[in-house]
Amino acid sequence: MDNLLDLSKMNEKYQALKATFSRDDIAYIANKDTGRGKLIGFLTFDYYRRESLIKEGNIVFGYVIKTYKQEDNPLKNYASWLLFSPSKVVNDHPEIYLKIVENLE
Repeated sequence: MDNLLDLSKMNEKYQALKATFSRDDIAYIANKDTGRGKLIGFLTFDYYRRESLIKEGNIVFGYVIKTYKQEDNPLKNYASWLLFSPSKVVNDHPEIYLKIVENLE
């Protein structure tokens, strides 16, 4: 399986698809389609950058780590952490994420 080829195909599809996004589509993706979504983080710089990220961004590789302890309550929500980098080096060699995770642990 060629991950770089898959990533480039996804980016091509996303580039074509984002040209067709309506205002409602962008609001949904930015989580601003509900009253609660519009209020969360409205005083932050990132809140106002969401739309430009959706319109101008690309798809990149990432690595998700979920915190979990066996002895905890099984109904509890656990935090998830996402490692990502827009760097071409990291996207060309996504195995770098595994080294980062080993160092974090």
